Amino acid sequence: MQGFFFRAEDVPDMKRVWILISGILMISLLSLGSEEPESPSADRKAFIVRAHVISVGPESAVVEVMGKAREDLARQSNARVEEYFLNREWSLRNGQGAEVGRFLCTRVLVTGNSYRLFGLHRSNDLRPGPLYMGIQLGEEVSYRPYKPPVDYRLPEPEIKRSLQHPVDGKLMNYIPEDLLVYGQGYDSSKNNYNPFFFHRSEARMPRIHGFYMDRTEVTNAEYFRFCQKAGHPLPASWKAQGTFPRGTGDLAFSEASYSDAQAYARWAGKRLPTELEWEMAARGGLSVLIDESGPASLNNRPRDYPMGRFNPDLCNTREKWSGAPRLMPAASMQDASPYGILGMCGNAPEWTSSYFEPYPGHRFRKGNARDYSGHLFHVIRGGAYYLPSDMARADARQPAGYPSPSSDAKAGIRLVMDP
Repeated sequence: MQGFFFRAEDVPDMKRVWILISGILMISLLSLGSEEPESPSADRKAFIVRAHVISVGPESAVVEVMGKAREDLARQSNARVEEYFLNREWSLRNGQGAEVGRFLCTRVLVTGNSYRLFGLHRSNDLRPGPLYMGIQLGEEVSYRPYKPPVDYRLPEPEIKRSLQHPVDGKLMNYIPEDLLVYGQGYDSSKNNYNPFFFHRSEARMPRIHGFYMDRTEVTNAEYFRFCQKAGHPLPASWKAQGTFPRGTGDLAFSEASYSDAQAYARWAGKRLPTELEWEMAARGGLSVLIDESGPASLNNRPRDYPMGRFNPDLCNTREKWSGAPRLMPAASMQDASPYGILGMCGNAPEWTSSYFEPYPGHRFRKGNARDYSGHLFHVIRGGAYYLPSDMARADARQPAGYPSPSSDAKAGIRLVMDP
């Protein structure tokens, strides 16, 4: 017992003992506050991502990454973001640190700076709301963006929601990158049948990169200006007067052959859209279908028409007219798509750069469609003012091209541009 008592003459040594004990306590406190992992096998978790559960189903859930983690990830490419989250099981915890479930990420939807994770969950108490996501210690616990040797970053390109093109002066709206549910999956006898319409897996859905699209169709006045600037021949119906008919300058131009449309695109420094780009601009990508009601919302049917349901007051199709149908001013159309594009429901038919072929997994079986396959005919989209409403559906397509030099098809022009 005497080892636990001190004599009066030992007081100076006691001061040194207390200093030593205080030092040990300080080191212990610092160790307790450290964030360094104890060991890879420790049972603790490191939580590094603030998230929000958007929806929960019996087995699946949708989670959105939030906060600083989202800002850090925004500096990376989409491929690296997907690699970071995909096929990893994350622990989900509430603000008190209690685990409320496990989440296996099977798909990542990247839209701008938004990161939505789709996957399977194991939980009896997972519900919509804020939480934290983490992974086992011993794995990568943070996503540190690469920094060059010099502390300098090139400015990220600014993506404007709309812009005015410097050559032809057209207003253009931005269509963000997205996955596309295209065609229809109900009638295999039609040329727009998509066998994978109801298979909403990323492997079966094309990813359409972001692009700008003309907000309105090219007008007669705009096409006439191109002919003057580029020395391009006038349409046959204009040659007698040397210009477009009086009072029709703001009407959508509808007399372009495919070569005329290409020439206009080259002059403007833009290009014709592919038919899938056209369809996404008309009906919206996959993110437009997601209404935050959970994974079941992925099965929502895409829009039949740019504005939703058909309305003859908004579209310009045969149903609009009791007498002879006619073109309307391009800027007066009221059939705005989810991205604010006008005139995609009727009015002038529009050229695309795509060849008229069956969609992957399908083949033409009925009628004369088999005669159109091959790299001979291009796809025309959007119906027309003289056609019925079915031809103005967002998924409808027509073949047109070069059946003979004397009967080349005519249509309108709407161009796109890569950002």
